[in-house]
Amino acid sequence: MVGYVQSRGRARRATSTFVVMIQQNNASELDNYRSLSENEPQIRRLYQSGIPTLGAGGQTVDDEGNSDYVYPTDLAKRERFVVPGTGAILTYNTAIGLLGHLCSLIPRDAFTPAQRPRYSGTFVSTVFLPSMLPLTSEYLVYEGPRKHSTKEAKRAVAFKAVKALHALKLFDDHLLPVLGRAGLETAEDTSLGNDVVDVPEVMDVAVLSPWTLASNLWSHPVLVDGKRIAGVVTGTPLPPAELVWDGTTLDLGEAKVVHFKSEEEYQKCRLLRDYTDIGLWWRVSARPRPTPLTCFLTPLVPNSCQPDFQAMERLLMHPHGKFDWTGVDEREYGHILVMNTMQFGRPFLLHKIRSDLTPMSKPPADSREAGFETYSEFYKWVVRKRKGRQHYIPTDGSLVEAFPMPRQTSQIYELLPRDTSVDVEMASVDDSRPYMFPMVTTSIFPMPEEMFSLFGLFPRLLHRVQDVWRARRTRVSLGLPPILDDRLIEATTLPAAAAGFNNQRLETLGDSVLKLCTSVHLYNKFPHYHEGQLDNLRQQLISNRTLMFRAKAIGLEQYLNIEGPNVKTWPAVVAADSPTLQDPACSDRTVKRSIPRRSLQDCMEAIIGAGYVSGGVSMALHVGTALGLTFGGRLSWGLRYAPPPEARPEPELYSELQGALGYEFQYFELLHEALTHPSFESSGKSYQRLEFLGDGTGLVISMTRLTSVFKL
Repeated sequence: MVGYVQSRGRARRATSTFVVMIQQNNASELDNYRSLSENEPQIRRLYQSGIPTLGAGGQTVDDEGNSDYVYPTDLAKRERFVVPGTGAILTYNTAIGLLGHLCSLIPRDAFTPAQRPRYSGTFVSTVFLPSMLPLTSEYLVYEGPRKHSTKEAKRAVAFKAVKALHALKLFDDHLLPVLGRAGLETAEDTSLGNDVVDVPEVMDVAVLSPWTLASNLWSHPVLVDGKRIAGVVTGTPLPPAELVWDGTTLDLGEAKVVHFKSEEEYQKCRLLRDYTDIGLWWRVSARPRPTPLTCFLTPLVPNSCQPDFQAMERLLMHPHGKFDWTGVDEREYGHILVMNTMQFGRPFLLHKIRSDLTPMSKPPADSREAGFETYSEFYKWVVRKRKGRQHYIPTDGSLVEAFPMPRQTSQIYELLPRDTSVDVEMASVDDSRPYMFPMVTTSIFPMPEEMFSLFGLFPRLLHRVQDVWRARRTRVSLGLPPILDDRLIEATTLPAAAAGFNNQRLETLGDSVLKLCTSVHLYNKFPHYHEGQLDNLRQQLISNRTLMFRAKAIGLEQYLNIEGPNVKTWPAVVAADSPTLQDPACSDRTVKRSIPRRSLQDCMEAIIGAGYVSGGVSMALHVGTALGLTFGGRLSWGLRYAPPPEARPEPELYSELQGALGYEFQYFELLHEALTHPSFESSGKSYQRLEFLGDGTGLVISMTRLTSVFKL
């Protein structure tokens, strides 16, 4: 019987010859063989609806003669499935290969054999899929229709299985078992077909800036330690902002429109510019500014937000100081800025008036002027190489003792209170000895101390206000939730800015939050995907290419902070190519900056991290959705997804484990799944999908802990 079946079932050609060996003198076996051979035509009629025909050369073209032969009745009943949208075609000839390829991609370790579909049955075939596929038992077994050959039956059941698995989204719309780029459509990300290869390594972008001239100017009171000192005037209404530096608190108040009479507008705007220019010259930078200023620091009329133009006119009568020392006494020591003609352009702080000394006095041995017979000889030596200008060197009169007042060019400020102060490299005076100048050649700058002190903080104040304004524009324009201002500023500040803080810490944290939020969404959206498919899709959704594409799509580059730490060229001026130069009414609120393209994906992750720090996972979901990432929406996980299985009594099996971990589990079905190896085929569930989910969860927990412990 066995020999007969093998000879008929394995024959590939009609001319093949097989020998059936029957034990000698075994009459019953011989009779069985003869009976089967004689009754074969009748058996064939019972199972087949047609009689095979003879091909050319007399060969029989059926399952015995040609493995590709399909009976006409089976061929007529074959189906074909076309995927709507993509036009991908599933046929009987491709189904077996697709099913096998799907199973071969199931992740496994060295102790688990390769997974394959298992077929059983002859003319009615049944396929059993590996239990490592994350499917319930009803989706692991499929039975096909009756066919006239075993191979056609296998094709039919494979076709049925692939079609069902496509409905379960284990095959994408291109009938690929592992999601490729086209599969991103299934993950609600249909726009990633575009590429970002055309984005240059360094991008020239127009970054938003509040400093501009406009038809309306806005005045913002500046309070120093609660006392109103001056006003910041510019063409943009600025948000309230606070700056704390070196024990001093600066607050920017609510904006008010500056009122001009039409016939006085030009003159008043000129006063704003000249007053701010001279204040910057004394306290910030003596570099020339070839284009008009776009932001002004001015005195205010008492109990008003309007600029005090009379005070500005009085100061501008002596922009480089006046030589009238009438009324200056000890009360003014340490509170007046002075400048000597021999050191023009270098401001000093008055220390005292030395009425006991004259230019003809001999300098002490420990003084800066030591080694010269008189102070006058020292002054002659100082100006000896200066050409083009005659210096008057008096021989009588009192001397003035003063210390250099370094110009404050730094824009660095601190964010929220930190454990360690920002290391700021300040201009320092190596020689602490005072300078001695003749009083008659020394001028007094008539600006009040509180005003020139505020000019020294002006670069930091402008930088802080610009960052707050840009952060709030970012939040509104991108639809972000209420992330803390300082966290959003930190997230959008590039390392190249050297601002004392940057987005690298939040980028590291945001990278883990991005991975977790994407993992949770994919885990719940595709309950029938195994770990390999989920991981492949996640890698595409969180890749640098995807982040960069999303950043370019929302125009993130215009909100980034890359301004340097020092004022080499005053930033709040009209750009040379700005339309405002030709038409002051045309306000241009952008500045040209060069930004590395990698900064886009880094800032995307940092903004997610800022959302997580400000409001946990729920705010991070809102942020990611606003940025166009695949987080599944803003709704929190507790409301979005079905509740976990009902809590059941604790099995004794897990008591020792809970004791060792110091944690009591509520849902033991999930714990059982997490502890089930893929080779264990009892339930069809293993730890692989939970491993995919736990990978992102563990990373967020670790990074949250690290960023809270290591502050710098």
